[in-house]
Amino acid sequence: MRATFEAEALVNAELRHAEKVAIGREAAKRLGPGDSVILDGSTTVMEAAKAAAERGIPLTIVTNSLDIAQFCAGVNSWRVIVLGGSVRPGFMNLSGHPGEEFIKTIHADLCLCGASAVSGTLLTDNSLEVASMKRAMISAARRSILLVDSSKFTLAGFCTLCDVADLDEVITDSGIKPDALTALKATERKITVVPMTSDN
Repeated sequence: MRATFEAEALVNAELRHAEKVAIGREAAKRLGPGDSVILDGSTTVMEAAKAAAERGIPLTIVTNSLDIAQFCAGVNSWRVIVLGGSVRPGFMNLSGHPGEEFIKTIHADLCLCGASAVSGTLLTDNSLEVASMKRAMISAARRSILLVDSSKFTLAGFCTLCDVADLDEVITDSGIKPDALTALKATERKITVVPMTSDN
């Protein structure tokens, strides 16, 4: 598979769906009433937003995803801030100017983000613009949590996003291979592995 390959958003949302839902539910537990939360446009982050909505707590949401913004706008107790930028064909996420400059003025409690691939401890993406926006989002939050299902532990994508050491926690599922888990634990960051059962 090419380093620049990206599955379209609708296709990606259906891949490993049960794992994404389970990871999203775990991530939503990290949110408290009144928190300000940056959400990137990852499909697993969308599941975290859905799980958070079920909790019924007031939140301020900052996102570059038009899909996530539309969903969050339906939650009465949430304030939703949408970053500006340009939309790439096939993807409902904003990147570039002016959103990337604006996010640098934000100081949020938490950032939930995804990655196209995790190779050892290196996070990569398939788009330079998306990687740049995600780095800015991570920098704009006091804590950052990576949400990735176990299929994302694979060969590096096109461009570097950051290192696991730049984050506070990684949440993945129990399908992760032992060597990938060992590499994560070596960073001394919090690693949460969500068990997958037939009930997930």
